[in-house]
Amino acid sequence: MYTVLVRDALENTASYDFSFSNVDMTVPTITGLEYDDTRNIRTTILSVSANDLQPDGTEGCGLHELPYSFDGGVNWSEAPEKLIDTNGTVTVAVRDKLENVVMQEISVANIDCYAPSLSYEMKHDSWTNEDVKLFLRAEDKNADGSSGSGLADNWYSLDGGNSWNNKDVLVFESNCEFSILTRDKHDNRSRTDISIRQIDKEEPWVSLHMEIIGEGKEMQVILIADGGDAYSGLPDEAYSWDKGCTYGKEKRKIVTENGLYQVRVRDKAGNWDCDTVEVDVFKEEIPMPFIIKEKEPEEESSTIDELQEEPETIETPEPIV
Repeated sequence: MYTVLVRDALENTASYDFSFSNVDMTVPTITGLEYDDTRNIRTTILSVSANDLQPDGTEGCGLHELPYSFDGGVNWSEAPEKLIDTNGTVTVAVRDKLENVVMQEISVANIDCYAPSLSYEMKHDSWTNEDVKLFLRAEDKNADGSSGSGLADNWYSLDGGNSWNNKDVLVFESNCEFSILTRDKHDNRSRTDISIRQIDKEEPWVSLHMEIIGEGKEMQVILIADGGDAYSGLPDEAYSWDKGCTYGKEKRKIVTENGLYQVRVRDKAGNWDCDTVEVDVFKEEIPMPFIIKEKEPEEESSTIDELQEEPETIETPEPIV
């Protein structure tokens, strides 16, 4: 009830009593917010219920034609529900026909919207001439570290999602680059790019030649090797002069004998190749012949005379008379 007083210049007054019954300044009331709070579901439906009543319980002006908002009043909808597919705080707003607005926040934390994470380990993470094995591991966790919905039965793809597999060991015979998609039971997906660049099955190249310095007894024969590799490259100790038993840095070798010589070169991946050269420049010394000198004739005859024995004297017996 309201009273209006009116007065004139002589302070004479008059009053009038009246009341208002059609003014609605009361915001609507949100009577309920509901959603499925089952752990690790992919989506849930958030539902809101509301009414528009006056403080005395009588009906207000009524809800708006588009009374519900799930983004704090930015967008309005006729439907009292919304599909929720991410975790977070949702600000629900309800308005009446006179734009009286009420807001209420609700937190949703049971949505599994996080993709699995992939880790891997390579056998031969440095240069090798063997096939490379890739060991895959994946886990499905929520943002708070709790377990998610879990990996799908066939949880990774190498062809962009056209086909899926669950073998955790991959074997590569050659270098390549590729992407792995990993998914969980809700089809949340992550992508991991992997590069295989350590396979080298190509042999290095090597050449060996001979260099002669000086002549005669002063002659020196030097074998000189050269090598390289287009992929993994040569290690610091790449040259072997004993058919791979030992390796060193020395690319030169001095030889003093004729023969067939080999140098072997290896690369960082273990591939090797060799080259040979024949040395045939050392002359063998011809030995002096052994000469037997014949004795002089007089010496020989005297020697023979010395060797001759004196003739025996034979006594003849006297005759018996």
